[in-house]
Amino acid sequence: MKNKNALKYALLITMLVFWLVAFIMFYAASGAEERGFLKIPAIVLICLGALIFIYLISGVIISEVKNSKIRNAYRSIPLHDLNDYKAELDEIRSNFAADTAPDKNHILSKYQSAGTADWAKPYYDNNVVKVGEIYFGALVQANSNLFKKTRANPVLPGVIVYSTDDYYESNPTELKAIADKLFGDKANNDLRFERKFFTAKLLPQELTDGRKVYITSIMIARKLLPQYRLCGENTLVPVIAAPEKSTSVFIVDCKYWTDNIVAHFINESL
Repeated sequence: MKNKNALKYALLITMLVFWLVAFIMFYAASGAEERGFLKIPAIVLICLGALIFIYLISGVIISEVKNSKIRNAYRSIPLHDLNDYKAELDEIRSNFAADTAPDKNHILSKYQSAGTADWAKPYYDNNVVKVGEIYFGALVQANSNLFKKTRANPVLPGVIVYSTDDYYESNPTELKAIADKLFGDKANNDLRFERKFFTAKLLPQELTDGRKVYITSIMIARKLLPQYRLCGENTLVPVIAAPEKSTSVFIVDCKYWTDNIVAHFINESL
């Protein structure tokens, strides 16, 4: 993937250089009749640049069409009962591990707001993809725009609870109950500070029956969600986390989810 991106940037720079040189040649040819021959190589460079432009644009269009087909196909996945959450989670882990792309599931830090890079860095630590494990998380709250069907604001913040305890692999709906309690009492907990971001904070044990459960702010990328938006309140999502090794938690790219998890997420029944 990195090689493909490097090639695209190289072609883009080449195209711009071709057109710049062509402009200079045309300018030189227009200033003196004896330099009229420069128009021929200038036209050649313009044509070569145009071919590169067409190649780059067609790649973007083809990619977008392919992506749209995948997203539309998600809506036709049949809805079946979720009887074994652990089996679904293990399949997601297997799907994720099978992909050897070096930049899979990365969240681009270019979406950090201007002037906020220092506070944002802990939430864009892509190293979590290498050192983390996949767990179920439950949405506590998120920027309201994330619930809208749009491609604007590609990355926005939210808050989730998750646990590394094996118990929640089979019983993730209990995380939803915890998330619901936290949101219902937000006037008396960390959620009351709307602009305060935090990472890997352990919840009081009286909320978790003595089990280790974390609450954390995360950056939610629309491209990782089946329909580019969040569906439903306190919904479950597969997340990558490593609370002892990384400050970031990312939602797992939906292309690794099981069909059943995708279907329930879209139907707001997860």
